[in-house]
Amino acid sequence: MRTFELVDAMLPGDGQFPPASHVGVHGHLRGRLRQLGGDALVERLDEAMRDLDVAGIEREHPDLFARIRAVVFITYYEMPEVQEVIRALGFRYNATPLPRGYPMGRFAEADRPTHGRGHYVATGDVRRVDLSGLDFLGGKNG
Repeated sequence: MRTFELVDAMLPGDGQFPPASHVGVHGHLRGRLRQLGGDALVERLDEAMRDLDVAGIEREHPDLFARIRAVVFITYYEMPEVQEVIRALGFRYNATPLPRGYPMGRFAEADRPTHGRGHYVATGDVRRVDLSGLDFLGGKNG
């Protein structure tokens, strides 16, 4: 199996969405895997593609397949041609978080850190800090 066959088996496209190889995903796969795990990861990909189909790679090399899947899907949805299809379906699709940003919900109690490092202060409990004793900001009181 070759790289373009691998990505097309994972994202074959349909009447609206293009196959992964048509937007160049196969051209990015090796480079991004190399960034994630060096040449050894790319060699594992080559070896797996020589002997197995996509289902076989997933079954025999689940850790490798997880990385391949992440790279293929993220790269696919980064491609302008795919983003245009998403927008044509009527979805508002902001490809990057800036300048408009992604919509964010309000901070909820469930978002409070649970790792035990540092601490959390509820907005209503925040108090001003007296800085009058600081003189390092260029003057007696900053």
